[in-house]
Amino acid sequence: MCFTGTTEEAKALGTGMKREWRESCMAQHANWTYMFWDKAAALKLLNNRYPWFTKIFLSYRKVVSQGDALRPFLMHSFGGLYVDLDVECYRSSEAFLAGHDLVFQSEKNEEDVSNAMVASITGHPFWNAVVRKMIVEAKRANEKTLHSGSILTSTGPDVFKEVFKRWAEYVRPQPPYGGEYMVHGTRVKYYPRGHWFVPCLWDDTACHKGTNLAAAAGKPDARLAGHHQFTGSWLGTLNETDATPKPVISKGEAKGEGDAKGTRTEAKLKLRVSLT
Repeated sequence: MCFTGTTEEAKALGTGMKREWRESCMAQHANWTYMFWDKAAALKLLNNRYPWFTKIFLSYRKVVSQGDALRPFLMHSFGGLYVDLDVECYRSSEAFLAGHDLVFQSEKNEEDVSNAMVASITGHPFWNAVVRKMIVEAKRANEKTLHSGSILTSTGPDVFKEVFKRWAEYVRPQPPYGGEYMVHGTRVKYYPRGHWFVPCLWDDTACHKGTNLAAAAGKPDARLAGHHQFTGSWLGTLNETDATPKPVISKGEAKGEGDAKGTRTEAKLKLRVSLT
């Protein structure tokens, strides 16, 4: 499992995140492997396994873009489950993931794909396609006037959505995409809002309050593995620029490693933390 923050754990937990959310996910997955990722570890991973992407990673002017961009490489390298730091866990995700190669979440209307939580087998080719899309969009990620929309479309959830739409159209030509089906020989599960980690629209205050009250009373919705609290802390990082020098983006095709072969998502997955 991966959590993403800003530049270091203390800072991430100081931007509206609650330590107990992270600890709840660790407690609910006590038999999983926990890995901590800081920026140095992220660069080591990229340099060792995906050196052709390092310059692009360093070219992102915003920390949030680097955090977004790291996620497909973590999924490709290690598989398992990724969740953001503002996700609280009510129970283990093992039953929600078992038997599937890719697991996605809708936060809106079953046309979107969240990048706040995702699960995958190791080396799935979906992540190659995501990285290729990010390379195409790299210029947008470094626009002179950077705004939330350009981040969403260059490294954020819109990248996942556009790639997923191209995959799903073979079996689901039109949304909604909720349900489970085979895509390119792999088992895909797509959870609609109200299931897995997203009980509410991001701005539905009454729904979030009710969900939290039910959980506090020991009666969380059985359809949920947890609750994405939607702190929106990344919006506060739009004025936060990474101090690393920005080399020129080199041209080239993404050449992700691995393939779709491997063990399907089993009960014992890896628990990892990613902070950029």
